[in-house]
Amino acid sequence: MNEVSVYRFQVWDREVRDNVWAPRMATQEAIKREHGVADLLTETRVDKADVDGDGFYPEEKTIPESALTAMQPDRVEPARWYFGVRCNACDRPIAMLEDPLQGMGEEAWKLQKLMRVECAYCKAVSYAQELRRFRSARRYV
Repeated sequence: MNEVSVYRFQVWDREVRDNVWAPRMATQEAIKREHGVADLLTETRVDKADVDGDGFYPEEKTIPESALTAMQPDRVEPARWYFGVRCNACDRPIAMLEDPLQGMGEEAWKLQKLMRVECAYCKAVSYAQELRRFRSARRYV
């Protein structure tokens, strides 16, 4: 695997008039172009193929709709980061896919259209326009 280092970094946001964390990690070269400041303690080695042409990670990719189904509860590992939704009926988090950056990247992913999600726990149906990041505290059985 051809690896490269990526980092979390901050950039100046004119609207809030303060430094803010960028939504994606990047190489040091990309951070310099953005006039950002890297947090060197967040260095992560990743496959160069997963970095886009501008040096940002992860490369923005379309998530196939078929990949967006509720994970079975026994596949959700404690203390791991996932993207998903909260069930409108039982309020449990419904993991849809594992966060590849394990809590270091974007807070939410907007979806192109409203998605129907069946809760793996109570079987209620919820609808979502975005997937939110959350950390699994324990297994729900």
